Amino acid sequence: MENELTEKEKMSRSELKTRCDDMAKKFKFLFIVTIISTVIHFILSGLLVGMQITTEVPSLVISILYVILKMLADVMLCIILFTLSRHNDGYRTAGIFYLIYSILANLAPLFLSLSYNLQDGKTWGYLSTIFSTSSSIFSLLYTLKISKVMISVFEPVSLAVKVDWRDFRQWNVYVLIGTIICTPLMVIPWIQYAALIGAIIISMASSIIFIWRFTILFKSYKMMEKFSRQQD
Repeated sequence: MENELTEKEKMSRSELKTRCDDMAKKFKFLFIVTIISTVIHFILSGLLVGMQITTEVPSLVISILYVILKMLADVMLCIILFTLSRHNDGYRTAGIFYLIYSILANLAPLFLSLSYNLQDGKTWGYLSTIFSTSSSIFSLLYTLKISKVMISVFEPVSLAVKVDWRDFRQWNVYVLIGTIICTPLMVIPWIQYAALIGAIIISMASSIIFIWRFTILFKSYKMMEKFSRQQD
């Protein structure tokens, strides 16, 4: 009976290692595509912001280029998430959230550019603001969902990575709560300076979380790869 149980445990571990090997490859691509998407965003959005600072009209060509390149990277990221859903259905939901976020976030600068280039561009300007705000909501939903899935996935693999994803999720919630509290307080004269300090702290925390996202993705890929190569 003990031998039979041991064989079942070995089979279960073998299946887990096979799953980890597949996920390690997909996490690697997820990490790479996330970096590519971020680089495209910073380069092209930087050009658009630079044009506004120098009072130049944001170019429609650059805006369209931004949408095409960024969407290609984001669609690739969504495909990776959808393929990961064979291991956990939560990745599919995360992929849907990210796809909606991507559409909203990528169209916002295009609408902003249209508002500058067209004579009656106020409507496009309003749409840009609405899309940009809505994209932030779906970005948060994506972050919370994929963090929850990662916590579940790493349960039998690595306690350390599981805790990292749990902490990452919690800090995103803390930043959200802080933003909700500080934003309305900044218009109240007698506490607006305290709220401004709070907003600065939240901004710094957001920057740390932004970098943290890359490190935790890389760590997840390496841990899955390491586990899949362990000897029984």
